[in-house]
Amino acid sequence: MSDEKVDGASGAGSRNSVSGRERAALLHITTSQGETVVPLIEDELAIGRLAKNEVTIDSEAVDDVHARLVREGNSFRFHQLSERLPTLLDGKPVDDYLLKPDDELEIGANTDHAVTLVYESPRSIVIGDLRATPGTSTEEAGAAGKVWRLDLPANGTLILGRSPDCDLILPALMVSRHHARLDIVDGVPTMSEIGHTTGIYVNGKRHHHQEIAVGDIVRVGPFKIEFGDDTIEYKDDRQSVQLDAHHVSRMIGRKQILDGITFSASPGEVLAIAGTSGAGKSTLLYALTGIIPPTSGRIMVNGADLYERFDALQPLLGYVPQKDILPLTLPVERALHYVARLRLPSDVSREELDERVDDVMRSLDLHDRRDVILGSLSGGQQKRASIAAELIGRPGLFFLDEPTSGLDPGLARRVTQIIRGMAEEHSTVVVISHDVEGIQAADRLVLLASGGKVAYIGPPEEALEYFEVDDFAEVYPKIEAEDSEVWRERFVESEHYKTEVLPLLTHREEEESGEEADDEEHDAPAVVVGRRQSTVSIGRQFSVSVQRYAETMWR
Repeated sequence: MSDEKVDGASGAGSRNSVSGRERAALLHITTSQGETVVPLIEDELAIGRLAKNEVTIDSEAVDDVHARLVREGNSFRFHQLSERLPTLLDGKPVDDYLLKPDDELEIGANTDHAVTLVYESPRSIVIGDLRATPGTSTEEAGAAGKVWRLDLPANGTLILGRSPDCDLILPALMVSRHHARLDIVDGVPTMSEIGHTTGIYVNGKRHHHQEIAVGDIVRVGPFKIEFGDDTIEYKDDRQSVQLDAHHVSRMIGRKQILDGITFSASPGEVLAIAGTSGAGKSTLLYALTGIIPPTSGRIMVNGADLYERFDALQPLLGYVPQKDILPLTLPVERALHYVARLRLPSDVSREELDERVDDVMRSLDLHDRRDVILGSLSGGQQKRASIAAELIGRPGLFFLDEPTSGLDPGLARRVTQIIRGMAEEHSTVVVISHDVEGIQAADRLVLLASGGKVAYIGPPEEALEYFEVDDFAEVYPKIEAEDSEVWRERFVESEHYKTEVLPLLTHREEEESGEEADDEEHDAPAVVVGRRQSTVSIGRQFSVSVQRYAETMWR
């Protein structure tokens, strides 16, 4: 991540997805540039300066390929690979060691380039694989955002699914052809899954068979279904995703990483998050995507707490990490083909799958490169391929981490145009960025100072006047020249605070005043909700993964 000059293997973008409700250990990495937190999701991770490592640390104290972490039981074993740059534990060199909770490893101790690695054992954090989000075809976009109403009979049965012969058609590829049945007896509805599906979620919890009460909210894929007395209202949420962060804070020990951050992102909007080194951009991104929970505060998606209802909300989310994750030895089309097979339900036909892959390639100008090996593409084309992998899921809330990092100005401008196009199709887009042109192209900007304190929220074009500078590049040195608390207080007293933050806080206070007491205890979620159930069976995941590996090796 750019704040800390550390490229972490993020939980949402790692190559090996976490199965079941697997808890993630964390590696806290501190360099002279700042601090980051890396969820340890993969079974093996290389650590070093080169970009090919799963965890890349930009420090002269670290060797090109410095060490390797290998999962062993509920912990990780540290293997020292560098022969010239030792790693110390309690002041002594370590070569082969099973990590224990809160172990602190030092590289280049007592130098200007010192690096510390602190191991946090699996406790209360469960990682969600945001990449496993199936999607829909472009033809389905027209109905998204509309609210539909259906009168229910006093007695009868309705079949829900994407098939045209269903009673209630939910046209999204992630919805099974015949997904669920709604049985109504004397006005009392009961919903049941039909076979293996992506699940039905009643008030945020997955159920295979559940009686439904008035006011209950059921989620099937991206569809939200709200039950009334004798009616239901349903809509495709993907083109109307509202993200609200309320008083989001994160502490590591006694150190403040995020400090009471409040902002919103709306449909059709690009929100850029930027900041100085050590400002906590990476940590904020992890909190917003459900990877690492805030110590306090709430993150709301369409009015629902992300951490309380993560599994149910996950079909709305997409995440492109800074490091591209597709296999570089496969052609573009084949790589996306395997992504689609791993994410879409098993009853999606080959024709439907090929159509979706074709759609995303055309939308990102990759169709004429479909047969080109990914490793032979330019940096900008590889980034577009990574975005294409997430677009297979057609998320309504899209997160991108430094999408233009390492690209020349022309390629960076093309990626920025693609991001703008996503917003114009009513997606809500959140971008972590340091690229000045990309920031200026955003609709709104959240600018953080050290310690995760908000220095500014508002339109990017108004930031220059706010900071009294002529060029955006001058903003960062000016922020660093003063204490971050000074900038926070200045923002709280500004007109931008009154327009950007105060209405959110007022609205939230009104909502909380109407909630029952037992709901209020969730204001500071301590546990990340587990991954949603996979859209495909374990057997299918294994089969597809083996086929992909075999094709990769054959090439």
